[in-house]
Amino acid sequence: MFSTTKYGDLPKNCTFIDVRSPSEFAEGTIYGAYNVPLFSDEERSEIGYLYKQKSPSQAKMRGIQLISKNLPSIYEKIMEIKISTGNCIVLFCARGGYRSRSISTLLNSIGDRVFMLENGYKGYRNYILSDLENLLKEKTFIVLHGNTGIGKTRILLDLEEKGYDMLDLEGAANHRGSILGGIGKGSCKTQKNFESTVYHKLCNCSSNYIFIEAESRKIGNVFIPEALFLKMKSGIHISLASSLEFRADVILDDYIVDENFENEFIKALSSLEKYIGKSRTENYIEMVKDKKYKEIAMDLMANYYDSLYEHTAKKYDYSYHMDVKSIEEASHELISWFENNISNS
Repeated sequence: MFSTTKYGDLPKNCTFIDVRSPSEFAEGTIYGAYNVPLFSDEERSEIGYLYKQKSPSQAKMRGIQLISKNLPSIYEKIMEIKISTGNCIVLFCARGGYRSRSISTLLNSIGDRVFMLENGYKGYRNYILSDLENLLKEKTFIVLHGNTGIGKTRILLDLEEKGYDMLDLEGAANHRGSILGGIGKGSCKTQKNFESTVYHKLCNCSSNYIFIEAESRKIGNVFIPEALFLKMKSGIHISLASSLEFRADVILDDYIVDENFENEFIKALSSLEKYIGKSRTENYIEMVKDKKYKEIAMDLMANYYDSLYEHTAKKYDYSYHMDVKSIEEASHELISWFENNISNS
């Protein structure tokens, strides 16, 4: 007999295995979970067709046939994960139904102890979304504001290396937030995976004070959960400033990451046309082809991004202002300010 367990009742040293299809896994899964699908996307589609157009019994029979065929590979993958992690295994599917129940029953019947997640991925989603507000109650965000390219994400990463809690929303989204923010990043995270990452990063914060970068509600294709966004707005706000040249250098370091940079940049600039006009966009594209990257970065910041930032910057009262000349110096100054004014207050 296998054990079903609610997500909130599980110990920390669990390894989650998602037995849903690859497309379901890609859309959203438990943070850190492995995917060992019982059915491929095509097989799942076939079973769904049989269930709706033929009969549930035919669909179940076909499911049994497919699982039987795939079982040796499924078992081997699950055991490899169990051995490599050394943790207890928790299997889940969409709602804690046929897929996770069948494999959990089988594994436990042959002596391989595993758990099945009650209500599956749906139960996990309900838990983290409801628990997020409780998690945020005792947290205070120290919010870093500053123009595009000032290096706020780099400062956050440096603070984390020095032992301070931070939440990198752009990292969680795999997007920098602006129209050009996806260059060199690949696909933006799905909303479900973004929320899962944010929740688990917050769970791992040991302090009630968390450094974070100011963001608009939308980052790429995802939205910051309302409870978190409101908590950020009520946090402690820090204003960062730096020279245009320093910011351009930071942007080039962040954006030019592979040989596809120029193609991605031109495509992103085309999306910017409705905001900056056709003539200016065409000029930027020619500059890209001439590899005048720094000139473009400086012009875009001075004549587009900075004015957007100034509009939102006026909405906040700042507890501290600082000039950024290097990432290391900036994080050191922030730590000194924090220890003298916040940590010991």
